[in-house]
Parts: sequence; structure tokens; C-alpha cells
Amino acid sequence: MVNACPACGQQLEMHEGTYVYRWTHGAEQRMSPFANAKWETCSNCGEEFLSGELVSRIEEQRYVNDGLLTPREIKAIRERFGLTQVEMAQRLGVGDKTYARWENGMSLQNKSMDNLIRIADKDPDVFLFIEESRNPAWLYAVEQYIAQLNSVKTQSQFALAAHGEQPTPVSADKIRVKLQAILASRGSEK
Repeated sequence: MVNACPACGQQLEMHEGTYVYRWTHGAEQRMSPFANAKWETCSNCGEEFLSGELVSRIEEQRYVNDGLLTPREIKAIRERFGLTQVEMAQRLGVGDKTYARWENGMSLQNKSMDNLIRIADKDPDVFLFIEESRNPAWLYAVEQYIAQLNSVKTQSQFALAAHGEQPTPVSADKIRVKLQAILASRGSEK
């Protein structure tokens, strides 16, 4: 922490306890108490200096107040999908730097993007639906890839991904349903 006030040069007073942060949204003010906090104040000019840990807690509360996923939650969702930041950004339809800023807490995602991330977390097939809607040729490419899986004899990373680890029962059911729908739409009997 700081020893002397950068604003007026006076000695700072150390505080430990419950710090009350005042949120201002237009004319509305809310207060949030943060227990077990450390901060310093200048008795001369009233300037406050918060510990890094307290600033982090306040920033985390900001997401809660706005009803948004925290950066840590956004990252956890992406990691559950097994995607890189660039891949997640592509699926959401945003720039990769924009997405990285959300995950690193450098900027806030808007409510519509927050909603999309929450929906995708509950039902990852939403990404398939979005991609199909954006690019109808994509579904044809997926169908062609699946049709050729049995004849793939290379060490392609895509073929290995398709034949790699055993899927979970839930994933296997989703894959089975999707494949049956593709086959049914092509008029196949399998």
C-alpha cells in the first residue's frame, strides 16, 4: 500500500474491516459492504487507496450487480467446451480480442452476449443451430464429413478427433440423434 498521499503528501491511515463501496448508476446509488477488507485513507484530503484484493472483489461484485457472468465463469464455460478463446469468439460471432477482454475482465460483455453464453452452456447444440442458420452449406459439409468417416485412413487430426476418446452417454445420445436426423433428411434408411 501507499505510505504518503500522492495528492497532498500527508501520511495515510491504514484501515481493516468492512469497506462500503458506493455504486452510482445515474441518479441511483447502491452500497455493497466488503468484509475483511484493507484500505488506506488520507485524513487531510479524504483520498482512499484500496488494496488490490479489495479492488478485485469490487470488480467481481460489479458483474453480479449487472446480472452478468464473471470473467472466471466465462472462461470456465469455454474450457468445458474445450475451445480456445479464438474458437469461442468465432462461435459467438465476436472478435477474438473482444472475447479475450471479456474473459480477462478488461471489458464487460453486453447482456445479449451474456445470454447467448448462458444458453450455450446449458445446450451446446445452440452453436450448431447458429452455424446452420449463418451458413447452410456448413450442414452439407458436416454430412459429407460424416459420410466419409469410414473411409478415412489418414492420421488427420479431424479423423482422430472423430475416433478418439469414448463420448459420454449424453454426448453419444446427442451425436446419435444428430446423425439420425442427417440420415433421415437425406432419405437414408439407417
